[in-house]
Amino acid sequence: MTEFIQKQYKKAQLIEIVEETEPLDLYNIARKHYITSEFIPIHLIPLVMKHNFPSSELIYAFDNNHGIYKIQIKDLLNDNIKNWEFNRPPDLARCPDIARYIYNSKKPMDTMIFLSFNNIKQIFEVLDGIHRITALKIIKEENSKPLDLLCPGDYGSNYDALWLYEKEIIVNIRFNSNLGELVEIFKNLNKS
Repeated sequence: MTEFIQKQYKKAQLIEIVEETEPLDLYNIARKHYITSEFIPIHLIPLVMKHNFPSSELIYAFDNNHGIYKIQIKDLLNDNIKNWEFNRPPDLARCPDIARYIYNSKKPMDTMIFLSFNNIKQIFEVLDGIHRITALKIIKEENSKPLDLLCPGDYGSNYDALWLYEKEIIVNIRFNSNLGELVEIFKNLNKS
């Protein structure tokens, strides 16, 4: 019996333990089976939200595919938000005025943005609120410039608008909506 245990021990010594040095990318691992799918399983929605908007907090769920979230503005300023292809482009003459109002008033943004997640494109599409999102992006772009004492910008500099980036905004987000549903939602938003 002792000889058997010694042989097993020698075999066990040959096993090398390899540690992972990089953390697992749970988002991409979970998503890999659904990359070409128009819809994603509802159990992946919280993972998609935390990946794209780390500060997101579900406030109210209409159903498994539709909820209202509280999200910090800094999370909304990433490249994963695009205008919905059937929405008009933002009026770039109006957006700087909106940006100035947001920046100078320093008030909470008591408004709601409407988004829909497009799984194939891996983006959130803006159904309503493109002017506000564009205004916030203008602030971020201008606020990221270095300090210029000769020509100071209208929106601060050196990322000193943390007071804005840390604020939260209410975002209405839909998952797994087909084109017909999105068109109907868009029509209703424009009527109200």
